[in-house]
Amino acid sequence: MIRQIVLIAACTVLLQGCRTTEENYRSSYEIATEKLRADETGGLDRDTYNKIIEQQRPKISVVGEDSVPLVNGYAWQFYGKEYPLCKYNVVVGAMKQQFNAKAFCDRLRQAGCESYVITDRDKNYFVVAAGFNDKQKAADYLNSIGTHIPFKLPIDQPYIYDTTRIYVKPSK
Repeated sequence: MIRQIVLIAACTVLLQGCRTTEENYRSSYEIATEKLRADETGGLDRDTYNKIIEQQRPKISVVGEDSVPLVNGYAWQFYGKEYPLCKYNVVVGAMKQQFNAKAFCDRLRQAGCESYVITDRDKNYFVVAAGFNDKQKAADYLNSIGTHIPFKLPIDQPYIYDTTRIYVKPSK
């Protein structure tokens, strides 16, 4: 009987020491959020990651008499091969999901756009309303985007994506 009482008392003392305290909870939470941040940034520290993201944002470029947002990068045509990939692409949607990009591209085609989807090495999908091999024509299209697309776009500001490397099929 005394052994049982001692055993119960010892268990009670041990269980009291294992209670979660606010300090333990906060420490665990901070470790978990730091791990998530590291996964999200590919293991980079926050400052380096933010600098990389800033480099990917469209920069203002002067085309003729217009100032237009422009991004340079490597991209390949992913969907909509009926329309050839061009050097200057007017991007009206940027997505992480293939399905969403294809669906938005099809919606643009129903509105009369020669739309296709390009992708980069990070598997970001950019929905192009129209592509041009002349930067001025792309800028003109971008500046009159509201006359070409009758609905709200999923991005705040459409821009031109200047593809750094493209394959152009030789003419016969």
